[in-house]
Amino acid sequence: MHRVARALAAFDDQVLARGVNGLARNLPAPTLAALDDRVLARSVNGLARGTSRLATWTAAEAERRVEAAVEGVAAAARAAGRRARAPQTGQLHQYLAQAAAGFTVLAVLFVALAR
Repeated sequence: MHRVARALAAFDDQVLARGVNGLARNLPAPTLAALDDRVLARSVNGLARGTSRLATWTAAEAERRVEAAVEGVAAAARAAGRRARAPQTGQLHQYLAQAAAGFTVLAVLFVALAR
């Protein structure tokens, strides 16, 4: 938005201001006042309304995406917690079997990576 604002300001300074100054030299004041009221003021107000609507939509969209990301992280944490609790049965022989399986996987990985 800042880039757009800077570009519009440069356009205003380089194009619109020159055009207005040129018209001011050649047209009477009442004609310029009517042009200002009917065309320029309406254009500026329309751009302001459009920019405000765009900012409101952007804020809502950003909030929706951030909220979805936070909910996704929370759901993943809940799922990881459920998976972490599943092997916790309190039975010693299952813990020994899990440890043996884990050490076997580590040994296989170590042998495969050592080659």
